[in-house]
Amino acid sequence: MENTQKATKMENDTSCLNLLMEPSYIVNEKKVVTWANTSFLERFNLSGDTVFGKMTCEEACPTQLCGTKDCPVDKSRRINKPVGAEVIYQNGDKEITFFSSKAVPMNGSGGTFVTLTDISLMKATEARLRQLSTDLDVIPTPIMEIDTKFAITFMNPAGAAVAGLTVDEVIGRKCYDLFKTPHCKTDKCACARAMKTDSVVTEYTIARPRDGVIVPIKYTGAPVKDAKGNIKGALEYILDMTDEVKQKQMADEKIENLNTLPTPVLAIDTDFTITYMNPAGAAVAGKTPDEVIGRKCYDLFKTPHCKTDKCACGRAMRTDSVVTEQTIARPAEGVIIPIKYTGAPIKDAKGNIKGALEYVLDMTEEVKQKQAADEKIENLNIIPTPILAIDTDFTITFMNPAGAAVVGSTPDAVLGRKCYDLFKTPHCKTEKCALARAMKTDSVVTEHTIARPAEGVIIPIKYTGAPIKDAKGNIKGALEYVLDMTEETQQKQAAEEKIENLNTIPTPIIAIDTDYNITFMNPAGAAVVGSTPDQLVGRKCYDLFKTPHCKTEKCACTRAMKTDSVVTEHTIARPAEGVIIPIKYTGAPIKDAKGNIKGALEYVLDVTEEVRQKQAADEKIENLNTIPTPIMSIDTDYKVTFMNPAGASVLGRTPDQVIGKKCYDLFMTDHCRTEKCACSQAMRTDSVIQEQTTAKPNGKIMPIKYTASPIKDAKGNIKGALEYITDVTAEKAVEKLIGDAVNDVDSLVNESKRQMDQANTKVDEMNALIDEEVRKLDGSMKTVKEMVASSSEMLSLSTESNRLATDLSKEAETGKAAGKNAEQKLVDINNAMKKNNEMVSGLVSQLEKISGFVDIIKDIASKTNLLAFNAAIEAARAGDAGRGFAVVADEVRKLAENSSKSAIDISDIVKKVEKDSLQTITAMQNGMVMLDEGGRVINTALDSMETISKGIGTISLAVNNLSQQSKNLCSSGQTVMAEIENVAISSKENQQSTGMVNRSLSETVGALDRLVSSNKNLQEAVRNL
Repeated sequence: MENTQKATKMENDTSCLNLLMEPSYIVNEKKVVTWANTSFLERFNLSGDTVFGKMTCEEACPTQLCGTKDCPVDKSRRINKPVGAEVIYQNGDKEITFFSSKAVPMNGSGGTFVTLTDISLMKATEARLRQLSTDLDVIPTPIMEIDTKFAITFMNPAGAAVAGLTVDEVIGRKCYDLFKTPHCKTDKCACARAMKTDSVVTEYTIARPRDGVIVPIKYTGAPVKDAKGNIKGALEYILDMTDEVKQKQMADEKIENLNTLPTPVLAIDTDFTITYMNPAGAAVAGKTPDEVIGRKCYDLFKTPHCKTDKCACGRAMRTDSVVTEQTIARPAEGVIIPIKYTGAPIKDAKGNIKGALEYVLDMTEEVKQKQAADEKIENLNIIPTPILAIDTDFTITFMNPAGAAVVGSTPDAVLGRKCYDLFKTPHCKTEKCALARAMKTDSVVTEHTIARPAEGVIIPIKYTGAPIKDAKGNIKGALEYVLDMTEETQQKQAAEEKIENLNTIPTPIIAIDTDYNITFMNPAGAAVVGSTPDQLVGRKCYDLFKTPHCKTEKCACTRAMKTDSVVTEHTIARPAEGVIIPIKYTGAPIKDAKGNIKGALEYVLDVTEEVRQKQAADEKIENLNTIPTPIMSIDTDYKVTFMNPAGASVLGRTPDQVIGKKCYDLFMTDHCRTEKCACSQAMRTDSVIQEQTTAKPNGKIMPIKYTASPIKDAKGNIKGALEYITDVTAEKAVEKLIGDAVNDVDSLVNESKRQMDQANTKVDEMNALIDEEVRKLDGSMKTVKEMVASSSEMLSLSTESNRLATDLSKEAETGKAAGKNAEQKLVDINNAMKKNNEMVSGLVSQLEKISGFVDIIKDIASKTNLLAFNAAIEAARAGDAGRGFAVVADEVRKLAENSSKSAIDISDIVKKVEKDSLQTITAMQNGMVMLDEGGRVINTALDSMETISKGIGTISLAVNNLSQQSKNLCSSGQTVMAEIENVAISSKENQQSTGMVNRSLSETVGALDRLVSSNKNLQEAVRNL
């Protein structure tokens, strides 16, 4: 009866224990299992028949503490108290389970009651938290944990460093004593609100961690709970927003232009109801933005994807990802538009997807281009740059002929070979390989390296790897595009040498925004206004330079921003009191990444010296038209391209009237359209030619002496001739008069000599015929008088010729001096343009260096984005405990994306400035070539003037000789006349003095011989004249 009662009591006790959810069992003093609940048997895959009274607890559920002094069952028996311990159970070679084992001695029965609580999940969470704590210590952003009294219980090294302390020094201190934000100890504190509302709270404020230090921050507070779910503090994540604040100010300017986007943008909710559409999108549907709000997007655009699984917005909301698709839209009857549209999920503050943002591009033009591209794809194999495709094992599956030629093979022969066996670059079979990275990251990767396709051949290359996917989107290989960078490498080395001199450019360069605020100025520009570049940023340009164009429509920068073009103007600047500088300045528009003009770049040249030179040149140009001698230029077809007023007046016309006329139709010289033409000879022989001929302008006969020199273009090709004409009518008249006089004298002298010879041979007969001879001597004396008179007239003409030659020589010297002065001015201008060319070349080199910096920024942004992505994954794994960390990771990602976009903006601006600078260099070089051509033309003119001057000197000398001979002739004639008179008197006085007559005749013959010699010299002078 007693045993029955005990069994009944035991059954009643165990029936209650069966209600326990955790695995439980009872063992006796020998640790044999006498009872176990259903949860225990199911957990360890046992049955009551095989366990009760047959198996010990060590056999049924063995743990690492079984058989040790720490076994909870043994320990509870020893101390007769409940004992708990963490034990590990391993199911054979399979999973390991953590249990919290609690053994309670059963008084009076000698048994022990054991419960097992599965704590595997808690252990995994603890391990993850320990890993997160380690990760937090290496995060460069301040993270701390506080209790409900705002005492710091944890802070990572980055946070402690901001406060200038160590991690141990900040524990226990109040957070508001360290960071001193305006939110501290107020209801705005994100941590206080997080603990109050049991939610993640993010706020913006400023921190003052040290005296004089102000840091704009974005901080997130998340509640920290104990095991029972009670809030025991808060976790705070702090981001330094200094750069973001600056970027936000710039972004706010761009946001104002959002509604000016010409491409449809719309937002929808999860029911595809439109909640926003910009004017461009509404215009496509023929409505206003307000009219489309609340309507279904598929009722407006009616694409084949609408209300199907292909809809990019539907997929974006389902998959929480950005989805892009192409289709056609029918916004109106009979209107079909090919479009490319992108759907991105829109989330609420809790991260729940509440709709999608859609960005639509009209692909009409792209479709046309694709059709044209398909035709060009057929020519792929004629591309001269290596292109190849590989699989995931780096086996070549395609190579174009250009690539095969580089390795000395054919496309078919390289198929199946490893790419690294052919090109042998340092990146091959390493983590740097662009193709390997492209396949790992599913992105396009570009790298620079060198290839060794053959023995002794080294080629610097730039190669791009892009992933190749199968129909299911799985990466199955990579496509590689290779560029030979040999020439670029050489240019880069040369450019790097020039970049060092960028800041030494002596010409002001400034950049302004659309409000004329200076955003950049080089040291040369700052020096002009007596300041530094940093002091001038943010100031108005018109407050510094104060030109007459400032704040008017003439401003080159204003016009450049209005017309989207490069504008150059001349004006004067007043950078300081009493300082006036004539300048030439160029304004060019600066654009953002979207192509919107956001400012202008200004390049300023001090043209003080050029203005002085122009004033001097203008004075000389005024004198050019006063030259009384005809000057003209012609092209190779003998068309007049220039003629001064003196030349035009000879023709009875104006300079404008003769332009385009044929020179031979105007002057009609004997040389025109013959081989004798000096201009034709000059153009054929590339030399200066001088000729004499007769011109017949308007039927008037005009003897001329003209000089021709070739005119060349910038490439040195002869494009015409320059002609300088001298009217020699007066000289020809003098020449004729002198020639006639010489002929007369020659006749008289020859006749006199003949008569003297006859008189000398017949001297014996003179006695008998003395009376006849006296008569003849009278006639001879009359002839000699006429000869003397002719000699006097010839002397007067020679004197006049000498005066004309002297005047002409002076005019030639004046022309030479003017030409030399002009030549020197051209040399000065050429030197100035060379200097400017060197400056702009230096600017292009520095812009190329800036492009290198932009590439570095892009790389940093890419790596930061990857870090944020990994952090977001870890936060997701941590669940609710990582929610605050997920917010931080998202903000880091946005920061990286904004940095990347800004880098692209900078790169586009730099390329534009670089392009404009290269065009400026080309223009300057062309100007220098033209200046050199002008210098050569002036040198040719100077040579011609020198030749003319020498010729005039020779004429002057010849005329002087002629004058002297004329004097001698006159003197000789007077002597002859005196002798004849003496002979006549002597003959009359004494006819018997024949000896005296003989001597007189001999002297007369000698004088006549000298006269003949003088006459020959005179004839030579006339020919020279």
